[in-house]
Amino acid sequence: MLIGVLRGTPDARIFLTGVLEKNQPIFTTIFNEYELWAGACLRGEREEKEAAVLLSTLKVLQASSKSAEGYGRLYSYFVKKGLQLPETGLMIASVAIENGEPIATRNEKHFSKIPGLKVIKW
Repeated sequence: MLIGVLRGTPDARIFLTGVLEKNQPIFTTIFNEYELWAGACLRGEREEKEAAVLLSTLKVLQASSKSAEGYGRLYSYFVKKGLQLPETGLMIASVAIENGEPIATRNEKHFSKIPGLKVIKW
């Protein structure tokens, strides 16, 4: 959702505005922050500044030994089922699960398969 906000995607901005109007805290994970910075740096100084402003309004959830273990369990769960999910997605999910937070995404295809993860479609 954050990348959508930076790219000016109307649905992402509407979703974010709705959350902000309800005074709900907005969380992201350190792995989302990595992705956001990678994209912003590829696009140039203007988007880098926008990313910095956006990130300053969020609480960034950090990875921990517990989320690393959760990642390992999720990874092995999908490998044993013969399914592949992007590793970064599993890292994001493990941090969100550890913190009891949902994921706001348009990628329901991947994230809805992850046990214990609450997914909010935007």
